[in-house]
Amino acid sequence: MGDDQAQEGGHRRQRGRLWSKLSRAIIVAARNGGGDPNMNLKLRYAIDKAREVSMPKDNIDRAIKRGTGETEGITSRKSVTKAMLRRRRHHGRRAYG
Repeated sequence: MGDDQAQEGGHRRQRGRLWSKLSRAIIVAARNGGGDPNMNLKLRYAIDKAREVSMPKDNIDRAIKRGTGETEGITSRKSVTKAMLRRRRHHGRRAYG
């Protein structure tokens, strides 16, 4: 693996982390204020930031759908919390491990 390939891998990793962070911001904004950027200012700002770093439109749309609950197979925060409590009860005091 040459220097150029290693450097490109680092850039991809960094871009992936940034896109994940922006996706989470879009999901939270859509969950709290709805999926319409014209009516939800936080969502509008999150989308604008994502576009500034060339995040693909498909990723942005997918994040909005996750936030509004339109995407199939995404578990809600409530069900995840219940699962964690069940696991904690089953394994004693610690939730993980």
